[in-house]
Amino acid sequence: MTDNEFKAYRCWDAGTVQRTIFGDIASLGLDADAVFLAAHSSVSIDHAKGVHREGVEGERAVLDALTSGFGIPDKNTLVAVTGASGSGKSHLVRWVRAHLSEEDESYHLVYVPRELATLRDLLGHVLDRMPGSESDAVRAELEKAIGAKPPEQLAEDLLDRLRSVLAYELPEEREKTDNETRQFLLGSFADEGGLRRIDGVADLLLERSIRDHFLRPDGAIRKMIDSVRGERRGGDEATPEFTSEDWPSRKPKVASGLGPNLRNLFNMVGREPMAVEILNEARNRAIAETLGMRQGVDLAEVFSTTRRRLKTEGKDLVLLFEDLAQFGLFDGELFNQLGLQPGDDLAPIRAVFAITDGKFNEAVPSTVVTRLTDRFKVHDLVTAGVPGYEQASRAFLSRYLNVARVGRGRLIQAWSEADDGSRETGDWIPNACLDRGNGQECSHRETCWDAFGSEGDFGLYPYNEQSIDRALRKKGDRITARTVVDEMVHEFLVEADPTIEAGLFPPESAKERFDFGVGVDKASVLRGFDGSPADQDRLHRCRVIWADGGIEEAGVRLAFNLPSSDAGPPIETAAAAPRATTPAPPRGVPVEPLRALFAWENGEGLTETEVKWYRDRLHELALSRLNLGSLLVDSGKGMGDLLLKKLLAATSFRFKEVVFGQSVGDDRLEFSIANDQAGVLLLAGVRWLWDHKNWDVTSETRSWDFPLDPLEAQICLDEFLDMVADQV
Repeated sequence: MTDNEFKAYRCWDAGTVQRTIFGDIASLGLDADAVFLAAHSSVSIDHAKGVHREGVEGERAVLDALTSGFGIPDKNTLVAVTGASGSGKSHLVRWVRAHLSEEDESYHLVYVPRELATLRDLLGHVLDRMPGSESDAVRAELEKAIGAKPPEQLAEDLLDRLRSVLAYELPEEREKTDNETRQFLLGSFADEGGLRRIDGVADLLLERSIRDHFLRPDGAIRKMIDSVRGERRGGDEATPEFTSEDWPSRKPKVASGLGPNLRNLFNMVGREPMAVEILNEARNRAIAETLGMRQGVDLAEVFSTTRRRLKTEGKDLVLLFEDLAQFGLFDGELFNQLGLQPGDDLAPIRAVFAITDGKFNEAVPSTVVTRLTDRFKVHDLVTAGVPGYEQASRAFLSRYLNVARVGRGRLIQAWSEADDGSRETGDWIPNACLDRGNGQECSHRETCWDAFGSEGDFGLYPYNEQSIDRALRKKGDRITARTVVDEMVHEFLVEADPTIEAGLFPPESAKERFDFGVGVDKASVLRGFDGSPADQDRLHRCRVIWADGGIEEAGVRLAFNLPSSDAGPPIETAAAAPRATTPAPPRGVPVEPLRALFAWENGEGLTETEVKWYRDRLHELALSRLNLGSLLVDSGKGMGDLLLKKLLAATSFRFKEVVFGQSVGDDRLEFSIANDQAGVLLLAGVRWLWDHKNWDVTSETRSWDFPLDPLEAQICLDEFLDMVADQV
């Protein structure tokens, strides 16, 4: 192929990307481990609790923490993997699973992936992997409850079970609780030594009007049923719970139909927080009973029976949870098992579970937290200012770009054909740049790598180092792995495929994906290119994003099929400033003060602080230009001053594309400043004159360099101020 055949070339297609690239590992089936392993990069984690083993870092430290407990019969191994949503926790747990053998006779492995979206599937998956008749019994009850009953009937059943738990099962007292109020809410026992309480919240739930309110479509009961029957996202998704809104306290007619005891109770529940607390205390037990689980036929019994059986076989029970928060309403049974040490009858548990920081603090009981052998905290993928973050982010991105090029099918085939050695080293992973599937490297590799660069053995196309840095900067200081995969790989490649082919790349939407700040104006970036407005905009977008305002590489121009341009000689450009890792300059010394104006010209907004600064300076400069004395008008305090303020204020200067700030006001003069070359030249002149009090742009004492024509800026500002003065 000739270099010209690199024009509009894509080494991926949108369909392959959509079948292969997923930021949420729950969307990637268990049959596609090869896809995530091919893209896997070591995650940045802190070993917050546990024994740190020298030379064992990252995900291998998690695997080591789990397996180091094998062979210790009298103690569980509990490993928590915590971090922000999207940081890669579930990815790490799946990596651990990929490095454990299901054929190892020393343990029984139960792996619970995030792809199981409904609680029904989730519990079914666990039960399928717990051998014994107890599992079959629980599954049968689960199917009978969820599979055979409509949601309305389940909601009625749940409310009845809730009432039963409140009437019969909740304890009279709890630590650190106002037990007198608790006992009043729960009611008194019908007779001495009786089991059922009367005149408590359980009896309120017998009243038809109260039941109807609890069963309303947007109430907690229906949300709990939806959570059991529908999809659960896990992560920081809130577990449905009761609130004060579930008591119909704002319906006074309800009280009138109640007896004296219940009327007093009803008037209290709407304003007493404990009335909601005891409902939530009874919630999980009521849901379990609604689903057919009871003493001897529940998850606790399934786990206990499985552990006893494994104990006789000399095996450990290994539990891996990609997202423990998925269990939500049933996590109590799991936590009880994790806290229950082996002893003489039960096999030890070796567990690794991923959970967000928020859910860890909210849901994991202290009995489990204190028994954790290890806790690993997963960091966001990149953090501004951390040494080496640029290279780390490029390495992460380049592996996913390679996966997008290779495609799902080829990766799965390569993994299935790989031996243990190549799987361990990673040599099994196909490289689309070095082997297009026919044993030959890509015919454009040299042209492509020269123009766009590479990281390791993976090309960066359609990115280069500058565009990657701008994409990361656009997304802020902290970025999760999921954000990079979803937005910078999946979405971007799907968008780029047809727009490169059509000669429209980079499209206008690129300004939303990349930081678009640059230290030179649009005309300087274009260097005299006089094509159509659409071509000018496209070339400008490319040069800002892929060349920091400079001239793009010839290969970039060819690949993106950019309009031909007499590029002209290179000029000094001020690239978008990297996020600072050094102390800020002394206060009062501006750093590239015109950057915001160039970004404004490029379509980005000015901040409210910037707008106010320029409005105030323009107002002061305009006032100094007025010669009211020649008109025999006294500009001092008095009528002349009042008239002047009515005519001219800082808000008289209106900036295009700026929507905040005060309006100009009735009968007040208005001066519009567009975000074009003339508007930028005007405000650049204001900034220079205000900072330096002169037009000597070559002075050795200047605070910053002026990148525009100083004479044109001076003339532009003078003419503008004269125009304002004339209108006043």
